Amino acid sequence: MRILYLLCKKKLNITKDELFNSIINKCKELEQFQNLNNDFWIEYSKLDHDKLEIPKDIYENYKEKFNENTWYDLLGFKNMYLSLDEFRKICLKNNIDSYDKYKLIINDNFPSYPNEYYRLSGWNGWKFKKSSKLLV
Repeated sequence: MRILYLLCKKKLNITKDELFNSIINKCKELEQFQNLNNDFWIEYSKLDHDKLEIPKDIYENYKEKFNENTWYDLLGFKNMYLSLDEFRKICLKNNIDSYDKYKLIINDNFPSYPNEYYRLSGWNGWKFKKSSKLLV
């Protein structure tokens, strides 16, 4: 991928950001990246990377992008669900402390993969601290 980037930059004067945006745009066109019930990391790993001319390990090539954005952000699904604090309140109220329990109550108001959706919002797994502030 690094070689492709260097060739594109040299021949076409394409920046790393432009190349990344091109990869994300290719993903956006694919049906599996329009379905909010999919795990986008798994969907990306299943793609034919050679055919699509995209890197196999997008995270390794674009860590800086994924350290600032989730898949939901990049695909245009930002702010689709409750805030992390609201999500925590519902989980605490319903004694949800694992993904298995979560799957039993999941609906259109909740992300299918909260670990990715809330990854940059302070998500620490299912370890919610009960505090009076959260339960209000």
